Amino acid sequence: MILWIDLFLILALQWFIPLHAMFHNNFRKCLKKCFIIFLDNFGFSLAVFLYNIVLSVISVFFLGFLPSCAGILIADCNALRILIYKYDYLEEHPELKTPAERKRIPWEELIYEDRETLGPRRLKSFIFPWKED
Repeated sequence: MILWIDLFLILALQWFIPLHAMFHNNFRKCLKKCFIIFLDNFGFSLAVFLYNIVLSVISVFFLGFLPSCAGILIADCNALRILIYKYDYLEEHPELKTPAERKRIPWEELIYEDRETLGPRRLKSFIFPWKED
């Protein structure tokens, strides 16, 4: 039982620092939002947690130089930013009442501006950004 409670708390509290960094809310409000986000997005929270474990293992391999805690927190903030797109969309469309309607989020439209800002990227441009065509 303690294992499941700890896992529940870890999965929920992974959103605490990104929430506090983005919204500057007080402790109690951030804590409440952590659990709301976790319970509303269980699969996504689990995927982010597994990604954090992978990043932690990579950090150990690189002796804490890459990506380390800062890289993990940046990844969590980016994941939360994507979730905020979902909640902004749902706030703009209050006519979506049923869970089936609320699950149909037009992600391509929501992240269109981000994709346009970044543009197409190839692996070579990540390794050698100064050699872009």
